[in-house]
Amino acid sequence: MATLSTQDFELELTVIGDYDARLTVKGKNYYGAVSYDISEHEYNKFKKDLTELYKTLKEGEAVLNEDYGNGNFIKFVSDGLGHFIVSGKLYDYVKFWRLSFTETVDQTYLKNFINEL
Repeated sequence: MATLSTQDFELELTVIGDYDARLTVKGKNYYGAVSYDISEHEYNKFKKDLTELYKTLKEGEAVLNEDYGNGNFIKFVSDGLGHFIVSGKLYDYVKFWRLSFTETVDQTYLKNFINEL
């Protein structure tokens, strides 16, 4: 499990096996958790892109899209100054809800998250 945790926001990504993950986000006024269908290729690309953004602090983004399913995604966008906008959309069509979120985190919160990926 990889956890990104700040005072106001928490994101957990747990990869259970090929094509199966669990994504949970918690903010001050919201909470959502969904099963997430991702391929190994998509996961490895996300990890590589996020690691590169963290190391270089260049402008850019790392996105983890759901390959087969409801279109869940998380995105990290670097402003090139050490700040990252974390956003995403979670869908649960069984329980009929959708959650969109956007949070800002400092680069210092990413080290453990990236190491846990």
